Formats: sequence, structure tokens, C-alpha cells
Amino acid sequence: MSLTVDKKYFIDRATRIYSAWEKDDDLKSLDSLVFCVGTNQDELPYSKSQSIQTWLFNCALPDTLLILTKNGIYFLGSDKKAQFFSPLESKENLNPFVPPFSTLVRNKTDKDKDNFEKLLGKLIDAGRHIGCFTKDKPDSAFAKAWDAGLKAKNLSVEDISLPFAKIFAVKDDKEIELLKHSAHATVNAWNYLRRKIVDIVDTEKRIKQSRLAEDLEKSMVNVQVQGELAKKNILEVCYCPIIQSGENCALKFSAQSPDKLLHFGSIASTLGARYSSYCTNVARTLMVMPTELMEQLYELLLTTEAAIIDALKPGRPISEAYEAGINHFKEQKPDYLQYLVKNFGFVTGIEFRESGLLINERCNHLVEKNMTFIVAVGLQNFPNKEAKDDDKKTCSIFISDTILVCEDGPNDILTIAAKNRLRSNSIRFREETAKSSKEVEETLSTRTKRSVVLQDQTRHKQTNEEKRKERQKN
Repeated sequence: MSLTVDKKYFIDRATRIYSAWEKDDDLKSLDSLVFCVGTNQDELPYSKSQSIQTWLFNCALPDTLLILTKNGIYFLGSDKKAQFFSPLESKENLNPFVPPFSTLVRNKTDKDKDNFEKLLGKLIDAGRHIGCFTKDKPDSAFAKAWDAGLKAKNLSVEDISLPFAKIFAVKDDKEIELLKHSAHATVNAWNYLRRKIVDIVDTEKRIKQSRLAEDLEKSMVNVQVQGELAKKNILEVCYCPIIQSGENCALKFSAQSPDKLLHFGSIASTLGARYSSYCTNVARTLMVMPTELMEQLYELLLTTEAAIIDALKPGRPISEAYEAGINHFKEQKPDYLQYLVKNFGFVTGIEFRESGLLINERCNHLVEKNMTFIVAVGLQNFPNKEAKDDDKKTCSIFISDTILVCEDGPNDILTIAAKNRLRSNSIRFREETAKSSKEVEETLSTRTKRSVVLQDQTRHKQTNEEKRKERQKN
């Protein structure tokens, strides 16, 4: 391997681990930390074991073992992988927090038996209490052999997923830069999909929701959609986009796009880009000929999302943001509370969804500066009695953004460029012969009998005009 580890990058991240080790109640009692990665990392892109490598090394190193004790750091891997860490090899502390770093080269002749014994000895010398990601199950012969050796020593093993979730949650400047690129890519993908859906509605094209999602997955990270962002080959999708319309929508990130024709009522789309392993997400709902109730509920979800985002401030429990959203919604539409999604998002970053840090009523972990959240609000399968067509009498609306927690002032909505106003997401039909000079609508395409119109562009221009006049007054 010709490349070598970025020494400063590694030491900065390792320092954060050792600092947390001293302070976090879930880590204090542990004598060592063990991270074993097998060869199935492509199947488990969001595993903690994969994440720790990306976070520490800025790359993936399959079939390797990393052990941290208070007195030393030990890496076991192939000769080329061991060479990757040559800048770190030292018999002295790397800094006041980080102990010396040593590498061991794998020996396939004895299937690493001697290496494992040496490392198990280090663990026993450090103490018998170790932490690892117990939910990860590496599949390779190397990983299984290590696991068997570890179990044979009868050491006390504890899961450290949550304390490391909290470490990963707070982003440094480099991570924030990557997240902003990721958000830019997510917004580009949404704008592309938005134009495509508008064209489908305008031409009354018949297409399955699953097919539209698959087409988007193939195209959303290419140069035509992403421009320069796609040229470094570090852009990928977080998951297959989810596009749902009509009845029986499931507003969750594990849902799949139905294998049914796209329904021209409410069209909820959820997608996310992953740039250099960092995830962002956006969800938007395009509504075709929305009823007054749909418009009211859409506007309410926007203000509910804003209330949640405003409540995610440093030093306050995550659960307070959930309560802020619930209380805001309940004040205006208590009868529709039963249709509201069960939680309002989660921490994101290297792992798309951090299940230990959800925005719900039970999560009392404190918000910290530079945490990133995917905030999501939605109403699932609510009755829309005002609809004229029977097949439009059940609707769903989903809105989601990725935000960065700021210490002072409002939080930074990284996906704000994906317009979420009602005017930007309402599709109406207009007879070409019925045009009026009083209309404030944007014609997206022209047809002989009718055209699809949105209202956001003219509204945006008016807003800019108002701002210009205000400046002239001053």
C-alpha cells in the first residue's frame, strides 16, 4: 500500500476517544477497546466497526484488528496494511493523551495464533474489562478466529455502541465541510427528481413508483446531476430513494417504493447522498391539486419542523425538541396527532441513522454544538375528505432536512436550498385559454390543453423586489 495514514488526522481523532474514555460513564470502567473488522464491510456500510475505521483512518481496512489500551495502541493486519501505519509507530506517547502505537503483521502460516496470543496478553495485562461493538458480526475466518480466542479467555465484554455514537455525533471542521458537500449533492438530487415528477404529471406518464426510484438511484450521483461533486468518485447514495404516493404510505427510512403506478395526489420523496462517507437527507412532498386541508397541514408541518430545529440547542435534552414539535402541532390540529410520525429524526454522519440518538420522548442525551441531525416530520395516511376523487381521500405528507447545531443563533439547515415552501411544492393544472395577468404562477411546461404550474418563482422574485425597495428606502 503506497499511501500512509494521515498522522495528524489520526492523533486528533484518537485524542477525542481517549478524552471521552476518561469522562463518559459508559467507558470509564473499561480497560481496553477492541475493534475487529472482517471482509463483509460492503454488506454493512453503516456498521460501527466500519465507521470507526473511516473516522480514524479515513479508509476501510478489512480483516484487521485494532486494540486500544491506556498504555498502548496495537494494530494487526497484512504487511501492506501495517505499512500504512508506519508514520505512527513509536515507543513514546503520540501526545499527552494518546499512548504509543505498535503494528503486528499477520501470519497466515499459523492463522495468527501467535499474534492473537500476544494481543490477548495485552488485554489481560490492561485489565479484564473490554469494550467492543457486540452487535457487529464480522464474517471472515480471521474475525471468527479472533472472536473464538477472545471468548476462551472469559473476559468481561460490554457494548460501546452508544458512547461511540456520541463521539461520532459531534463533528469537527473537516467533517462539517464534507457534510456541506453531501447536502449540496442531496439538494441537487432532489431538484432533479422534482423536475422529473413535474414532467411526469404534466405529460400524464404512467410509471411505477419503484421504477422511478430505481431510475433516480442510478442517475442521482452522476455528473449530469451533480457536476463537479461527482468527479472525485466519492459520492454515493445513502439508500435507494423512497417514492410513495396514494394510500398505504409508510413514512420511515426503511420503507421501499411501492411497485405500483405513481399516483397524482400527494407524492412523498425521500433521498440522501453520501459524500466521502458522510450522509445527508431530504424529504419533500409534491401535492397535485391540493385541497385546503392538505395546504393547512403542509404549512403546519413546516412550522412544526421549525419548532423542532429551534429546540435542538446545546445543553438541552434531545427529548425537548420532540416535545416542542408535539406541543406545536397539538395546539393547532390535535385531531390529526394520531397520524403524526412516531419520532422526529436522529443524529446522522458517517452512519446514516444513529438509533441510539433519536428525536423522541425517551432520548435525554444532551445536544452539543456541531451535532448533525436529520429532522423529519410527517402525517401518514390521513383522511382527505375534501378530495373529489375517491382515490385521493387518503394522503401523506413528509418533510425532512439535515441540520447542523450551532452554539449561537439559529441552527444551520444544510438542505435549505431544497425549497420546502407550499408554493414550491403544489402542482396545479391551468387551462391555457384561462391565463390572466393577475396570476402569480410559474409555468414549468406548455401543452395544448393544459400546463402544470407552481407558484414559487414569481413569489421569489416579488420577495427580492421587496428587499430592493427596502434597501432604497434606507
